[in-house]
Amino acid sequence: MSDLDADDPPDQPPIDTFWTFRARPAPPVINEVDTLTDGGAADFVELFDGGAGHTSLDGLVLVFFRGDAGTVYLALELRPWTTDERGFFVAGAQGTPGADLLLADGTLRDGLDAVALYEGA
Repeated sequence: MSDLDADDPPDQPPIDTFWTFRARPAPPVINEVDTLTDGGAADFVELFDGGAGHTSLDGLVLVFFRGDAGTVYLALELRPWTTDERGFFVAGAQGTPGADLLLADGTLRDGLDAVALYEGA
């Protein structure tokens, strides 16, 4: 780094200056939701971290909303889970292959409902 104009002394900075930047990885996103499998026995929500793998889910909450009433019917704090080595995390009913977080069959509603991933309590 140097000061090349002649308008202000000194022409060279008195010390070397360095900046270091670290990119924060993108947060996981909802990748897939399926609420119409085997009568609720294999319903699931899948998160994906972009392929980074082993991403901590501390501080994230999955929130499920009833569309007909505009209310929350389930909130799942995702601490202490992490995504797997490929970057996936699955919250699903007992019949969901590879589910990380098991839910009771029929927990996830189908219809005009919603699911969101929030950061915080």
